[in-house]
Amino acid sequence: MLMLFRRFFAFGAIAILAACGGSHGAQTALPPTAATASSGNTASTFDIRKQAAEPTDVWVHYDYMVFPNGINYYCKTFPQSGIPCFPPGFSTAPDEQQIRRIVDAFRAQGLTLHIDPQHTAIPGRLVLVFDDGIGFYTFDPACTGGDAVGYEALKAKYFQPHSNHPWHYAIFGFNDQFPDQTVLAACSSAIHVTVEGLRAYLGWSGSSPIPGYEFIVTLGGLYTEQFSNSFIAQETAVGFMHELGHNFGLQHGGSDGINYKPNYLSVMNYADESKGGIPYAASQGSTQIAGFRLDYSERALPTLDENHLNENLGIQSGTTDISFYSVHDAPFSCGGTFAFVSVPTTGPIDWNCDGTLESDVSVNLHSTPGDPQSNTQLVGFDDWSFIKQSLTVAPAAAPRAVPHVDTMPVHMSPRQFIRGVRR
Repeated sequence: MLMLFRRFFAFGAIAILAACGGSHGAQTALPPTAATASSGNTASTFDIRKQAAEPTDVWVHYDYMVFPNGINYYCKTFPQSGIPCFPPGFSTAPDEQQIRRIVDAFRAQGLTLHIDPQHTAIPGRLVLVFDDGIGFYTFDPACTGGDAVGYEALKAKYFQPHSNHPWHYAIFGFNDQFPDQTVLAACSSAIHVTVEGLRAYLGWSGSSPIPGYEFIVTLGGLYTEQFSNSFIAQETAVGFMHELGHNFGLQHGGSDGINYKPNYLSVMNYADESKGGIPYAASQGSTQIAGFRLDYSERALPTLDENHLNENLGIQSGTTDISFYSVHDAPFSCGGTFAFVSVPTTGPIDWNCDGTLESDVSVNLHSTPGDPQSNTQLVGFDDWSFIKQSLTVAPAAAPRAVPHVDTMPVHMSPRQFIRGVRR
């Protein structure tokens, strides 16, 4: 039997035709209602309907993976790649100081983010399959390799909340669904999904339903690309906050799925998530990064009409925050095949980089490789007000959950994507 279903990706919705049935088919399920979408097999353990009764509290329990024997897959499979063997005891545990930064961000908004202090070091598996029953996933070894485990099995074993609250459950893993892109051809043949369809699913950040109570953070790509430990620690915290935002119902553009909006300053925006947070300068008008904030957007900034941009106005944040816009095959001096252009969020911006400030120019600010976009109106959004409102609504009254996976442009490595900043 064939089933057609849609999974929402960071760079556009992609329909995947999957063969269902049999031990080697992609296992899927129809989207459940939001009241049961993420309660999984722990529905009897706690009552997610309590959320409406706790409008200023968010409860999160997370576990992480530890690899007692290390990870030798990459150094042995691709010895010419330079990817190191990860030593015995390698762990995906987040940095507690970075998690506290997220707690502080919630506190600044009058909300309490409760992080359960008890965490389990789950025996590590190279691939974590997010089998939440909503979107595409498969356990076929042609796709996952020989070292995979499902999220729901781990949740059933390790998620044991010790108090009756609407808990979100997160697992910090290594890879989501695939160990690397070399399995895609065999996977395509095994489950009858096109290679390009599978390639679009290759992710390095995480997965979550929108809205929901489950998510995973999988940043194996940053480890294999050998980013610094400090950057990975920061990016892991950003990934945690990003996926939690999806659980609240936030999309990559806040209220919509339009990514890379320069007037949307939020860890939900890939332009900020991929850099380690929202960058800020020491003074208004500067693009010299002084630090990064872990934060959602605090207000809806003025709409940017890509067909009629007033360069004299810029983004109009009134802060020292720095933003980025995505230039893809642009005919401007600031262009190139792909780049993020950094701009101040206060003061004028020469969007088309022609050296002149104009009151009416047309520039596409949010296209990426493999996903060219038409000019549109980029609408700002107030994440925090939305989150506070979502905490007052019982899940049964919320929209139906939709599946989501966070990926990068399919023709770029994490290093190319993250470091693609100009100006």
